[in-house]
Amino acid sequence: MARHRFPTICFSCGADGIKSEFAWAAHADFCWPCMDRMVADGWCVLDRGPTYTLTPQGETALPALAVVAECPLDGTPIYRRWVDAGIAHDGGAPACPHCLGLAHLLT
Repeated sequence: MARHRFPTICFSCGADGIKSEFAWAAHADFCWPCMDRMVADGWCVLDRGPTYTLTPQGETALPALAVVAECPLDGTPIYRRWVDAGIAHDGGAPACPHCLGLAHLLT
């Protein structure tokens, strides 16, 4: 079976690449040089595979990537950038882009 090669860009520096060759944190793709820098700065730690989690220092340095709520329907973390973009809700009635039917607006 052929592997799909989905194009992506680094959330930090904008470098082009293939999704399977990038690291992933906060539902965003990062090229390895940027992820290595974020780990060295103490902003991310390895979670599993190519998936990283932001540390409290990372959430302070990169507030758009901070988790502000969790979707009660499917458990998806809700990020500040999604709320700011109007594709997710936090507060009294949290909802993720998937449950709001807005997943097609994710980049």
